This record gives sequence, structure tokens and C-alpha cells, in this order.
Amino acid sequence: MIRLSIIVPVYNVEAYIATCLDSILSYSGSEIEVIAVVDGSKDGSENILREYGEKDTRLRIITQENQGVSAARNKGMEAANGEYLTFVDADDWLDTRALQNILAYLNQDVRQEELIFTAYTEVLANNNRDKTFALPETPDVQQLYELAITGAEMNYCWGKIYRTDIIKKHRLAFRRDVKIGEDIIFVLDYLEYVTKAKYLSDKLYYYRQNNATLSNGLIVERSGKNSALKVTDPNGRKSGQQLLNSFIEELALNLPKFMESPDREKANTLLQIIGVGDQLRELERKETEVYNRRRVVGQEADRKKKFALEMPFYPDAPD
Repeated sequence: MIRLSIIVPVYNVEAYIATCLDSILSYSGSEIEVIAVVDGSKDGSENILREYGEKDTRLRIITQENQGVSAARNKGMEAANGEYLTFVDADDWLDTRALQNILAYLNQDVRQEELIFTAYTEVLANNNRDKTFALPETPDVQQLYELAITGAEMNYCWGKIYRTDIIKKHRLAFRRDVKIGEDIIFVLDYLEYVTKAKYLSDKLYYYRQNNATLSNGLIVERSGKNSALKVTDPNGRKSGQQLLNSFIEELALNLPKFMESPDREKANTLLQIIGVGDQLRELERKETEVYNRRRVVGQEADRKKKFALEMPFYPDAPD
């Protein structure tokens, strides 16, 4: 029986994919499957996957034309056979204890949680930063909503274990029309069906922050936290460096004023530069809508509980 499906979207990550696969396939149990979705990758990533697949039958490889990371994750979810599923980005990796700890927990007799999530480590060029949550082991779902809306740490789809039947029953998927914030939309959609959650405080996921190959092909590189950010497009289309130049041109006009402006005004300025204001405003609207809906449900539950406690109790009354 497949207990856990691990979905890995792959796009031009030949420098990292071996580390990612080694961290997953070092777990020897047969109750996992790894679904690598090659999203039109143009480097040697697929060849590396094929080499691993010849040695380990738990690795399944799916190929598709380049459609973006959301489409790749959706394809992986459609193919998942596990009772649970999780996501690992191809340039990230798992701690050596990760699958052993997670599977030991999932293999317990009765599991009622619809969501399990872990702490993680953010990997930078010169140092690492541990990311933990100020939450109990069994957090209230309302706490998760508030954390998802107010803090970036909860906004990623990875580092979380989902129930596959919930995703398929409710046809949950990543929005392909959203290029920024698709993770948090998926997480919020899933939280609508969560009644119990489990927080594993061990740092079991390593999130590589320095260099990344985006699903649109842009390569983002930084050699250190104080070094320049370089964005290149290997396909020769409009260079991502032009986007950085537009930041510089805009902010250089009056940088002191920008630095002294309120956070909301700073955000609006940056959104205007990168041209995603409408998308993020829609995301904010959806977050608020879901949060308010859950709050109403919670208030109604509290009202019913209060009413039940106030009702008179007659121990001698006949059944």
C-alpha cells in the first residue's frame, strides 16, 4: 500500500535534482512513491531522473510540455496513488530524518488529521535560517488561517502532508492563471476541509533560497546576501534583468521618500513596478473571504456550545 506520494516538479534543475532525489530515495520503505513531473525541462534533468528510475522503481517520471509549476503539480496530484501526498521542489531537499519520522507518524493505527506540517530550514548562500511556528502540536484551524494570511512561513505548499482523498474529492488544484501566490491559494482552499492538524516541530525540509530556476525559465542567482541579484533568461526572451533595472530606475527617483513611506505604500509602489497588483489584490480578497467565512462558522459553533451549557440539566428525568 502506498502511504505517501511525493510530487517533484522538474524544470531545468540538473545542478540540484540529484541532491533532492538522494534525500528522498535514501528512505528504504516501500510505502512511498516519487512522482517527478518534467515540465518541458531543456537541460539534463530528465536524463538524471531516468538514471535514478532504472535503479529505483519507486520513482515514476511524467513528462509534459512546459506549462508552469502549477500544471506540473496538478499533473502529479492526478497521478498520486498514496493515501497522503506532499510536494518537494526539485532544488530543495529533505532532512535525513524526514520520511522516517513522517511515515512513522502516518503508520500509526488511527490518523485523524487532514493536514500535517513541519518546521523547515531556509538555505542561504552564507548561512541557514531555521523557520519554526509558535504553535502547539495540535493547532486550532483558525490559528492556521491567521498564520497563512499574516505570515509568509505558512504560504508554501511544500513542508505539508495532505490527504489525497480530500484533494481529489473536492477537485483542488493549483491555479494556472496565477503566477504569484499560487501556493497560498492552494493552501487556503485545502484548509476549508481541515478540522484537525498536526505540527511536527522538527526541521525536516531544506528550502534553497539563493539560486532558482523559475517555471517561466528565468534563472535567479545571488552569490551572497550582500551581492547583486542577477536574473537571466537562457531562452533569449525579455531578460529578467530588465525587471530589476525598472526597480532601480523607479526607486532611484526618490529613494529616501520610499524608505520613509509606510509599509503599505511601499508595497503598492513595488506592485506597480512588477505589474502584479491586480493578481495580489484578488489573492488578498480571497484570503479575507475565506478567513471571514471560517470566523462565522467558529462563532456559530461557540454560540451553540454556550446555548447547550446554559440549558437546564435534570439528572432524574426519564430517558
